[in-house]
Amino acid sequence: MSLLEINKTLDRVDTPPFFGPTAIAGGHETVRDVLLETPELKFLIRYQAEAVPAILYRLERAGGVRREETCIAYFLVLEKSREKRAIPDLLRYIDSLSEKDRERVESPWHPFRYAVEALASLTALPLPNNSAQALFDKRHALVAKARAAWEHGQDHRHP
Repeated sequence: MSLLEINKTLDRVDTPPFFGPTAIAGGHETVRDVLLETPELKFLIRYQAEAVPAILYRLERAGGVRREETCIAYFLVLEKSREKRAIPDLLRYIDSLSEKDRERVESPWHPFRYAVEALASLTALPLPNNSAQALFDKRHALVAKARAAWEHGQDHRHP
């Protein structure tokens, strides 16, 4: 698969029309299910060997992601890919959220819960069955625990 096709697909994901079908969603699981059925995410998951590095590059680059909701799609692809290289970016994202995000994390269009689920999937850490706000309040402890497990298991250092 060519990088050009991957980038064109990532560009489509980073637009308002891509999230249009999720307008009917009443919750987080519906948004997840609707997005995972899109041709774009199916394509990115199918060609994850090429897509994951391109997604990580966009997440790491200033201005690489134009819309906050785009991170939802990226985190879903990273979760499905089971690619451990995504762990540092997930840790950074979760750790970077400020208190002003707390009220918005219950929204199914906020990326926080998707990032936490991807991180839990990639690190095999148990995810408490809490509200998004309760998870948000524990985010720094969750990041520390996931980082320690990742560094211990992979002999990596702090991202």
